[in-house]
Amino acid sequence: VHKMDMSHTQRLAEAFRLREAGNAAFRGGDFVAAEAAYQTGSGLFTYMHAESPLDSTYATQNDESINAAVPLYNNLALCLHRREAWRECADACTEALDLLPDDRKA
Repeated sequence: VHKMDMSHTQRLAEAFRLREAGNAAFRGGDFVAAEAAYQTGSGLFTYMHAESPLDSTYATQNDESINAAVPLYNNLALCLHRREAWRECADACTEALDLLPDDRKA
């Protein structure tokens, strides 16, 4: 299912699933599979909704998306760092910082 066809809840659930799969692969030493899982998961959040002061629904969903995406970008950066893909690692850190500027792990 394409991310644009998924509900917000479905994207969050898929991101959680992919993060857990990536973590398991990373712990098992399969850094290629971990990187792929984190890359796919972070790709679920490449857009945000326009927020309105009249309705906080999208603001809440954007916050939830950010909280799901940032750990995926950080974990992706770790995988990229391990294989010395410096530019891609910096890009993943930048994506995390664009979403959450005070993130200490990025």
